Amino acid sequence: MRKSNFYLPALLLLLTAAAVTLPAYAAKADRVIEGSWPTGELKALRFDLSVAELEVTAGGAEAIEIEIIAECRDDSKECMRALEGLELSERTRGTTLMIDLEDYPKWGKGRLEIEAFVKIPANLDFELDMGVGEVDIEGLRGNLDLELGVGELTIDAKSKDLHSINLDVGVGEAEIYGGDRHVEGRRSFLVGSEVYWAEGKGDKSIKVDVGVGEATVRLD
Repeated sequence: MRKSNFYLPALLLLLTAAAVTLPAYAAKADRVIEGSWPTGELKALRFDLSVAELEVTAGGAEAIEIEIIAECRDDSKECMRALEGLELSERTRGTTLMIDLEDYPKWGKGRLEIEAFVKIPANLDFELDMGVGEVDIEGLRGNLDLELGVGELTIDAKSKDLHSINLDVGVGEAEIYGGDRHVEGRRSFLVGSEVYWAEGKGDKSIKVDVGVGEATVRLD
């Protein structure tokens, strides 16, 4: 009996170490894609992607920086190939830099997860065309023109920079708030929501179009 009690603590210690060493869920594969572009004479950035969690913040004045973290949630060959196929492509139209995250697969939604982090000079205009996901934007002082098919979009902005805000949600909620200001969306066909605010003393505008979901602007 004493022999059994002697080995039991050691066995428990080994099992505990194994539990710590082996995570409950191990990511099968991931990939980091990075890009940096000098600002130069650029006045705007347009970013297109399919499905992601996207964070856009103000960065340094000299460059636009993008980091993509892509992860397969399983070890299927299809997902691995899709992971390797992802690429950032670029082209310039006038003073607008246009960047796409290309070759996101049409199949197996949920297998491939994308986190995208964008840093741009605060004064640059920003345009977005995104299919599905969550978008957080903070610290930008240029014009914003944003389209999101399905998901949630939140913007933190300063009222002194803005002249107008126009939010249009096909199915869902839209609102502007901050300080003593709270503007709820006007109902459209009982399911949609629209907000228009044009009381700012600045010269910039925010325009948001969400198909299904929520659009929120938080003003200082």
